[in-house]
Amino acid sequence: FTQGEITLNESTNNRTVRTALVVDDDEAPRHLVCAILKDLGFAFQSFDDGRAATRAMAHQKFDLLVSDNQIGENRAWWGAKVIERARDYHKGIKTILMSSEEPDYHSADKFLKKPFSIDELEKTINEWFPPIDS
Repeated sequence: FTQGEITLNESTNNRTVRTALVVDDDEAPRHLVCAILKDLGFAFQSFDDGRAATRAMAHQKFDLLVSDNQIGENRAWWGAKVIERARDYHKGIKTILMSSEEPDYHSADKFLKKPFSIDELEKTINEWFPPIDS
């Protein structure tokens, strides 16, 4: 698990723990999304590489994917490819695509234009995943 984020472990097999995968090669928005997810009670993994993220999908169940549209040094990995892989592994996964420009086509459940509003991200996630009563 990269970049020191929360490690997913056996406790995340309890389905009251929601899990998220964050993919962005830009550190600032990746860390911001992770901080928001942590505040919302999600366990998460984050990657700066689309290939590594798709490998993680094969080994861990995720409820939510938040991905940049162009990922990696040569921008060869597109968020659409990551979303497609996520849906192959996890039927029903909710997906958010982020980018400074909206692509002509995307299959994400939600698109957020960078820089995005923290309130808009939180509102979207809370609509899909209402807070769990403690």
